[in-house]
Amino acid sequence: MWVCRRCDEEVEDQYASCWKCGAPRDLPQPSPLKCLRCDFAVVFMGKKDFHEGPRVGVFGDFAEHFVNKEPFHVYVCMNCGHVEMFVENIGAEHRPRYES
Repeated sequence: MWVCRRCDEEVEDQYASCWKCGAPRDLPQPSPLKCLRCDFAVVFMGKKDFHEGPRVGVFGDFAEHFVNKEPFHVYVCMNCGHVEMFVENIGAEHRPRYES
């Protein structure tokens, strides 16, 4: 068995590409992300959900469960504090692995 570098699916050894996303078995491992400002390595800080507009009236946090949110992966430069955000599930194969 091998694990797909794009979607983390387990694939049997006999297959040359992932059955789920179609990524080839030999998909290259991406290089570490560097800060655009100071060229220092950036660190994955977690996932953050954002949405447009104010909170919904008197229901506050409860109503937040019904609002469409866009998840972003957040990376921070530990040298200069620059923040990079990436939309979840788009281009993930070009970024290094992180712990969820």
